[in-house]
Amino acid sequence: MSNDGEILSKGKKASLKKGKKMEIEAGHKANKRHKFFTEFKKIAESLKNEETSYQKIKKYFEKNVKWDWGSGEDYLRPQVYDATVNDNLRTSRWKKTPEPQFNIFFAMEGERDRLVAYDQKKHGNWRLSKVNGQLVVMQNENDPVKFKIAGIPYKIQPSPKFGFEQVMENLKAHRTKIQANYLPVAIRLLLRFEPVDVSWNVLETEIKMMNSFYPETKTGREYTAREMIVEQQGRKNYVGIVCKGPDGKKTSTVSEVVSFAIDSKTWTNEEKDEIDAFCARTIAMWHVKEMRKN
Repeated sequence: MSNDGEILSKGKKASLKKGKKMEIEAGHKANKRHKFFTEFKKIAESLKNEETSYQKIKKYFEKNVKWDWGSGEDYLRPQVYDATVNDNLRTSRWKKTPEPQFNIFFAMEGERDRLVAYDQKKHGNWRLSKVNGQLVVMQNENDPVKFKIAGIPYKIQPSPKFGFEQVMENLKAHRTKIQANYLPVAIRLLLRFEPVDVSWNVLETEIKMMNSFYPETKTGREYTAREMIVEQQGRKNYVGIVCKGPDGKKTSTVSEVVSFAIDSKTWTNEEKDEIDAFCARTIAMWHVKEMRKN
């Protein structure tokens, strides 16, 4: 029964219970964010005219902060993006222009490893706006000096020419610096389903299964995997994964992605098999590397 005497159905009770749970979770997230930004402000105040980077910020947290609200790689990095006024991935968390107290860092020359304390007079005025239905980071058009935006530009560029030789070259370059197996896992799955698009839920399940050998992170691998797959669309080593929003159109906003496809129209069946085999070897190498760590 509700507070006003209304007799509630089982469905209504479940809905209210779920709503309360979501409200509590939202409160926990807000509390975590507050803790992160409190530390970010301390870092920014100590910088003066010096630059910092994610790696330096991570070392600061490892040394000075008790990690009781999220794991490093999966939770800290997105918060740094959120605190950087000219980082395009800021749109992954904020749905409207944040309050001034959340504007802490500025990426010099649009480079994420060159963060300085944000100064509105020096670095301009920044906001979140919708362009063609897509939330993007923008600088005030009246600012006398224009600065670069970190991350994928909000104007989605046409996909680069994507022949078999180019993708193999890009995959080889990726393997030399591989930090996770998400891209090769995604490519193999998409090749199995082509030409049908694959939903994020299906791809997420595959990624979790392929990493089930390792301890789960507190926040899960979802954000990191989706971010990495979306980011490859705007890089020179593009590996052909197209990310799509609810309307079926290509998107570079992490939070909007609901499905994926592989840009393999020009590949022969033999070339597809070769790329699939290369990705399989890359995944195997990744597992060997991780097992040696443990």
